This record gives sequence, structure tokens and C-alpha cells, in this order.
Amino acid sequence: MFNRLPAELQARILEFAVPPPGGSTWAENRIHTAGTLALVHPTWTRSARRLMWEPMWLNVSGYGAISTLKLERRITKAEEVLGRPVRSLWLELPMRPMPKEARALDLLVGKCPQVEGAWINHGGASFATLSKLSKLTRLHLIGIEFERGASFAGIADRLAFLSFDACFGALHLAPLPHLSTLVFRSCKAPERRQDVNFARQFPSVQSFEWGSVSALPTSCVNTLPASVRRLALGVIYEPYKYNHHDTGTPLVLPDSLEELILRVQMRKDNEDDEDEVELVRQWGQQACDKNGVRLEMHVEEIEAEAAHYVPQLNELYSGLGGLWY
Repeated sequence: MFNRLPAELQARILEFAVPPPGGSTWAENRIHTAGTLALVHPTWTRSARRLMWEPMWLNVSGYGAISTLKLERRITKAEEVLGRPVRSLWLELPMRPMPKEARALDLLVGKCPQVEGAWINHGGASFATLSKLSKLTRLHLIGIEFERGASFAGIADRLAFLSFDACFGALHLAPLPHLSTLVFRSCKAPERRQDVNFARQFPSVQSFEWGSVSALPTSCVNTLPASVRRLALGVIYEPYKYNHHDTGTPLVLPDSLEELILRVQMRKDNEDDEDEVELVRQWGQQACDKNGVRLEMHVEEIEAEAAHYVPQLNELYSGLGGLWY
């Protein structure tokens, strides 16, 4: 029965059987589970290997640095299950690696030359090593603080996907000319709006997402390059007094925009919800007025005291886009 299912559905079923990310033993658990499934059901091997495309957890941290020998064994074990070289890595690193950790990072370069994607948790000092990974195109950064003008020397010309989660100073990086996807999560909006120019920093971006603790000012959104096709904005993530919306500035949508996603969050302690709803109405109406733009809305985590705004939003966008809550 399982053999007759589409390959994508097989992979989806397997996903529920494999432990989710978390803890330094995640890679071993995932490798063991995938290997066991392949042994029990030989026809699952392909799906198990596809599932292993997810990042491999390598706990290289100052709180329990692994030896180069242990790291080498882990890489070898993963490659045996995958049937190919490791292409994704999860690195949990200190800001200033000790000599032992530096040697382990150098080992990664030699043992994982095919790496295309990396997840880095607290490891700003590891960029010099990552720049030696000649095929790295996707980078996920978590909890890193950047200095103004920091650059991704060595990988800037080939980096296509970049995401920031709880990072500081990410809006002041050196330009990345070939980046096509840019994601911000749990990042604070800039205090000095005049310092932000996305078109200058990321001139080739096609997909832009801002889903953070504070909303991105309209004047900053307006600096996105004309190449943007998909735009996702978290509109309400804090009470209005902490947001930096410049409601008097009209939203200028990129010329090539095809899809606008607005994520709205209502809070009972927000005294200015009406202003937020008006901002959403303005942005959504502009998308509807622009031919060929698909509008989608998500209302998230509505509290009972703020739910009375839902009918207003639902009526406004009925037939124009999707509304989930």
C-alpha cells in the first residue's frame, strides 16, 4: 500500500516518524530512524534520504565542544545513510571559537565540500570558515549581532538565500548583489529609517519577508527593489505605541510584485487597533488596485477583546484574498 503512494506523500508520512530538531543528539536520532526505516522497508530508502536533506545537527559549542575525531565519525555516519556527501549543516558556535573548535570547523571544510546550506546559532566568528565552502548558497543566522558594514566576504557573490532570526544590525550589512530570498524573523525595526535602503543592499531580491517583533516602517518597505515578486509583512506584532509605522507615508509596491501577504495580530491591550486596521486597509487596497497582485491575509492570535475587528477585515477583503484566523 505504502509503495503505491506518491513519493512526496511518502516523505510526508516519514516526517512524522523522525524526531524534530532539538538537542545535540538530534542528528544521531534522525540518522538512526531513517536507517531503520530503510532496513524495514527497502522501498522507503529514497524517501528516507530525501528527508535527510534537512540540516544535520553538529553541536560545536563552547559548552561541550566535540573532538575532531567524533565530528569526523558523525559526518561519515551521515554520509553512509545518505548515500552522498552532507549538504546541510547546523552549527551551534561560540562568538569566539577556542582552538579545538576552530580545528573542528576546519575539518568541516575538508570533509563537507558539498555543503550548500548552513544554519548558524550564535557564531559570528565562523564566517571566515564558511567562506571556504565553495558551494554554500543558503544561510540561516540565529542570535548574531553584526557590526555596521559587516560583510559576507567570500560567499557574497553566490549567496542566494539568507534568513535572520533574532539578529541585531542585520539591516546595516554590506551589499549582497545576488541574493534572491531575504527573511527577517524576531528582528527589531530600525530606529533610523533613513539608514535603510533595501534596493542598494539587496538589488536582486525577489522574495522578501518581515515577520518580527516590531513592524517595518512603510518608508523602509518603499526602498525594496523593483525585482521583488513576493512580499510578506507582519503588520501588527506589538501594541501600536511600540511600532514604527509611518501611517502618513503611502505604500509603494514594487513594479514586479505578484503576491502580497499581510500577517495581522490583534492584542487586547492595543489602544490603537483602529489605526492598525486602517493601515492594513490601505496596504491591502493598494494591492487590489494593482493589476495582477494576489492578496492574502492572515489574522493571528486574536484575543477575545480584539475579535470585533475580524468582521470588518473580513468584509473588506471578501473575495479579494484569503483570511485565516
